Amino acid sequence: MNPASVAGHVLELLMLADRGTGPVDRIVSGFLRERHYLGSRDRRAISDVLFGVIRHRRYLETLLEEFLRRQPSYAPIDAVSRRYVSLLVIYSSIHPGLFGEVPPPAADLRMIWTPYFPDLDPVPFVSWVASEKDLGFLREDPAVTLGVKYSFQDWMVSEWIARWPGETGELLAALNRPGSVSLRVNRLKTDRAACRERLAGEGIEAADVPFPDTALTVSTRFNQNASAAFKD
Repeated sequence: MNPASVAGHVLELLMLADRGTGPVDRIVSGFLRERHYLGSRDRRAISDVLFGVIRHRRYLETLLEEFLRRQPSYAPIDAVSRRYVSLLVIYSSIHPGLFGEVPPPAADLRMIWTPYFPDLDPVPFVSWVASEKDLGFLREDPAVTLGVKYSFQDWMVSEWIARWPGETGELLAALNRPGSVSLRVNRLKTDRAACRERLAGEGIEAADVPFPDTALTVSTRFNQNASAAFKD
């Protein structure tokens, strides 16, 4: 699936998530299940970009709002439904999820931008984001700066700074990383080493974890319903 198609699905899901009242993962699951034409890689690409935008949303919105404060002529990129496009472009200019590289090729970027903002050049916007992505324009207290950088609530960051001074940034960064998949080995049927080998035979790379000794961790998602090792 090309980046424009992934972007279109992500934009639709962002609107559904904001308008919905249920958990986002359920909204995403129902959305993808209804679209039978999407393969497993397509679903993974859409999900990864969508949750990346959600995970970093405060950070993305802060960059957007500061840019608009300096460049009011770009106000159309903040229109109610088109704001999602702006957030996605910021995310894609910082993270490789949509285009596979950072910064993305200008032609790919325009593929997303131009249908919504044909009269505005995306280059000044993306260039500004690249120069200000470290949030040098913020002159707030540490809790606000860390809260924006990692998209957490200020009150939460303040509490963690009080508890773990000097380590809060590392904690926030760790919480923003997607979790790995953990598996419990059924020791009534096999042992961990044998299970790991069975999974490897299906192209699923698993690794031991120190504790508990019945657990394996998998760095990439896999279709558990299609895995004979998992079923067995």
